[in-house]
Amino acid sequence: SGSVVKSHFNKQLIAQTISLKLKYADFVIVTRNHTIEQPTLSANKISEIVKELLNKTEAGVRKVRLLGVSTTKLQSKDDKSFKKTEQMDLI
Repeated sequence: SGSVVKSHFNKQLIAQTISLKLKYADFVIVTRNHTIEQPTLSANKISEIVKELLNKTEAGVRKVRLLGVSTTKLQSKDDKSFKKTEQMDLI
């Protein structure tokens, strides 16, 4: 999730939906998503959400082959339609 946040920071984007995609060893794929009320650039917030999403899978019980994190509902950090967004943590 750190590289996702760095990419958004460089492009001045904030994210509202965080997605986790897992491919198990048997090639079964699952996806979990979470949409937050206020868009964020916070690495801590995104990591926290990814951990919550991971807990909603069978990772740890089943072997995982591949894991991916992505974000959607992206907006410009300077978009005036959002009154408050979270500041990105320094990494």
